[in-house]
Amino acid sequence: MDYLARRRQEMLEAMESCRTGSDDLSDRAFAELADALADDGELRVHFQRVQETDAAIKAAFADVPVPPGLAERLSHRLAESTPADPIAIQVVAGPESPTPLRPDSAVRRSKQFSGRRLAIASAAASLAAIVLAPILVAVWMHAHRAPSITAGRAIDEAVDFFNRDNGPLGPLVSQVAPPADFPMSTGIAPLPQVRWRRVEKFLGGPAVAYDLPAMGGRATLYVVNRTVADLPSSPPQSPTLTTGGNSAAAWQSGNLLYVLVVQGDARTYADYLDQSPLT
Repeated sequence: MDYLARRRQEMLEAMESCRTGSDDLSDRAFAELADALADDGELRVHFQRVQETDAAIKAAFADVPVPPGLAERLSHRLAESTPADPIAIQVVAGPESPTPLRPDSAVRRSKQFSGRRLAIASAAASLAAIVLAPILVAVWMHAHRAPSITAGRAIDEAVDFFNRDNGPLGPLVSQVAPPADFPMSTGIAPLPQVRWRRVEKFLGGPAVAYDLPAMGGRATLYVVNRTVADLPSSPPQSPTLTTGGNSAAAWQSGNLLYVLVVQGDARTYADYLDQSPLT
């Protein structure tokens, strides 16, 4: 780098050390920078942009509601990662900090530039982690949750899954309790020899399949943590869909979706429902 390029780089670094809205340019340590700004219009434009950027950062910090104890936590974080720095302290404590910021020379100020930017970045990252973490989690959950699905499509996909479902039989519910998060529906008749097994992916999520005793053909009740609109809260007395020798219906109980798929007609489907009179 030649002399002129090196000197210009020094001026750029020095202007980065000037505080927004301050009289730092009147400091004799910045006399060369002040002269350069007076003679070079391009430098003046760059300096103005730096000042505007710093002002925007300062305003952003002032506008964010600060959680209780944030200053202490940021101070502790900065103290662990960097030596004590009056500029870093000013970033955390705010513009009213009593800590003076009067370095001896422009060279020293320019060398502190990287620490100043690092302090701002570190404080901003810590603030984002504390303030924005719940928002980011919500955004992530929204982005990764299963897309909405209609009741009709849910039943169609469940029947298709049932036709391809060849998972091994699981234990009897009378011997091994199924997961409490995926309970058997109270709308199903009390039947013997009911077995349960986990399904890795059913309608976009993990589920539990209850294999019911055969009444001429297979029958499975699928339970998945998913909400589908426009479904009844208990199993319909008649199947919603009868196709390809299968009968199926779905219902919603809280955040759980139940889908019963039966090999057989509407009468066979109804045989799996609890017909006990309500008391």
